[in-house]
Amino acid sequence: MSVGADMVASEESSPLRLLVTLKTHEGLSWQLCFQQSPLIVGRGERSDIRLPYPWVSLQHAEICWSEEGITARDLIAKTPARYRGDLLTHRPTPRSPTLTISLPSISLSFTLSTHQRLQTSADQSAYITRQLWRPESGWLLWTASSTPILTVRRLAHLGTSLPARPKTPPEPLFSHQWRSALSHKDQYAHDVQGLCWFINDLGQYEINHLTDTTSILLVLGERSIHLNGDVHELSEDNESYSFTCHGVKLILTREAHPPLTQLFRPIERRNLAPWWSRIFSSKR
Repeated sequence: MSVGADMVASEESSPLRLLVTLKTHEGLSWQLCFQQSPLIVGRGERSDIRLPYPWVSLQHAEICWSEEGITARDLIAKTPARYRGDLLTHRPTPRSPTLTISLPSISLSFTLSTHQRLQTSADQSAYITRQLWRPESGWLLWTASSTPILTVRRLAHLGTSLPARPKTPPEPLFSHQWRSALSHKDQYAHDVQGLCWFINDLGQYEINHLTDTTSILLVLGERSIHLNGDVHELSEDNESYSFTCHGVKLILTREAHPPLTQLFRPIERRNLAPWWSRIFSSKR
């Protein structure tokens, strides 16, 4: 009899799912469940389980599962995950009803389950990614608009030049919805929401508005950030950058929590006085 046969027989109406428990060394834990197989664990945004750590490869490990059990294999990671103390290889591990792999700072446990209340969503997965985010993970781009009117594309990695004529346009980065509560001085709060993008690789990015053909070129370097194109009223505040794209306010920051104060206050105007006014002031 297969590993999951008993569970399937007991609850035939409930589909078999894979329950994933993530635990950090700080004692924090979260759970996700999936119906599809295989699953990719990695740093890349197309990973099913995204771990935003610099030491995690874009595609780190592959998890396959069925009623017969769960297996894991390495995807040529820089530092392979460990299974029972040994490094994963390209060969799948033996099938098992439960499986745990460990990486620096975090472990992932996989279990077959038919629990009816288990649910997963892209929003929950994005929330966990934000909780795992560290300043060294990269940047997050935030907006208070929940309508998908912007697209963000990576054009080139840091140190590489832009292709003269790309065969196909770059795929847009996934946008994730966030929700929070904004408090006021009179001590009442209301729900606010918007979209964010995870940017964990240095390089050149293009931001487009769906109703306009112009774009913003965002260049993320090791010690500098450059914005050009259709950018107005640029301001800088404590390792965060505020700018607008066709009236949509954007905040670029290393923090994984929505920058509510910056999103819902006017962007500071800098060096907007006429040139002759600045000359006159300097002579006084």
